[in-house]
Amino acid sequence: MPDDSAPRSSRTARVFRGVFIASAVLAVGVSIMLGLSIHSGRDLVRIRNSLLVEVHPAAAYDWTPAKVPDDFLWERRAAPQPISAAAAAIDTGSPNSDDFAEALAIATKLAQNKKSDKPIQSDTLTAYHMITERGLGYCADYTEVFLALAHASGIPVREWGAAFDAYGGDGHAFVEIYDRGRAQWIFIDPFYSFYVTAAGRPISVAELQSALRAPHSDVQVVPIVREKFGFKTPERALAYYRRGATRFYLWWGNNIFSYEHAPLVAHAAALSRSAEQVAAIFAGVQPKLVLASGNLDESALRDLERLRMMVIVVVVASATALIALLGWLVASWRSRAAKVRTETQNVAT
Repeated sequence: MPDDSAPRSSRTARVFRGVFIASAVLAVGVSIMLGLSIHSGRDLVRIRNSLLVEVHPAAAYDWTPAKVPDDFLWERRAAPQPISAAAAAIDTGSPNSDDFAEALAIATKLAQNKKSDKPIQSDTLTAYHMITERGLGYCADYTEVFLALAHASGIPVREWGAAFDAYGGDGHAFVEIYDRGRAQWIFIDPFYSFYVTAAGRPISVAELQSALRAPHSDVQVVPIVREKFGFKTPERALAYYRRGATRFYLWWGNNIFSYEHAPLVAHAAALSRSAEQVAAIFAGVQPKLVLASGNLDESALRDLERLRMMVIVVVVASATALIALLGWLVASWRSRAAKVRTETQNVAT
C-alpha cells in the first residue's frame, strides 16, 4: 500500500511556508512604517499611549470616591511605612484641617525646595527624597509623589494630564483631590504650585477646562508657594494650560503602590523605564488613558487609533509568522521522514 504521508506533509509545508512569508513581510513592512514615524522619545510615548487610550461617555469623569467605576484602578493597598511616616510629618497648620487644606500642605512640602525640573523617573520613595531634599523632579514625578502622600493621608486623589501635541511626550501632569467637606473635586498643580478659583471657590479640572475654552472667564490663579509659582504671571499659567485645553485626559487609576509592587513591573524597572511600562501593561496595573466623548481633539485621536492598529498588525503578524515557521519546520521534517520511509520500503521490495 503506497505511503502518501510524504505528499500530504509536503503540501502542508508549502502552505505554512506561504503563510510565514506573507506574515513576515507584513510584520516587517508595518514595522518599517512605524519606525519611520519615530523621530524622538515623544513618538515612543505616543505609541504607548495609543495602546492605553479609551474614549468613555461624556460624563466619564463625573463620579465620586463613594462610587468609583468598576474598572478604575483605585488604590486599596496600604502605603509603605516610609511614605506613611512622611505624610504624617507634614504640617497642615491645624488639627482640624479639611481635605483641601491637607492637600495644599502636601503641595507645599513638595514645592518649597524646588530647584530644578530634571526628571527623576524612579520609585515613589526615591522620588520623594529627590524632590524634598534636592529639589529635583518634573511634573510626573510630583504627581507620582503627591498621589502617594495623599493616599497615605486618606485623601481621595486622581491624576490628570494635558497633551500639547497628539498625546505624545509634550504635555503636563497635575492632580485633582476630592474634598469630602465640599463634596467636590479640586484641581491642584503641585509642580507649578497653584490652584484655581472661581468666585473665591477652588474649582475642579472639568471647571478649569470649561473656563479655558470659554471666550471670557473670571477664574483666578492662586499660588501655593508664591516664590515657587512656575509662571511670571497668572495669565501665563492659564495660557500654558489653554494650549492643551482640548486634550485633557484622566489616568484611569491611582494605584501607585500596587503598580510598584507588581512583581513583573519591579523586575522590568531594573532594566529601563520603557520596559517597566510595557511590563505594567501586561501585568494589568497600568492605568488607561481616558478621554471623554464630546470634548476631543478628533485629529489627535485618529492618529492614536492609526498607531494602535499598526502595533496590533505587527504583533498579530509576528505571532502568525512564528507559528507558521514552526509549522513549516515540523511539516518539512515529516515530509522528509516519510520520503525516507518510502525509499526504504522500495529498496526492501
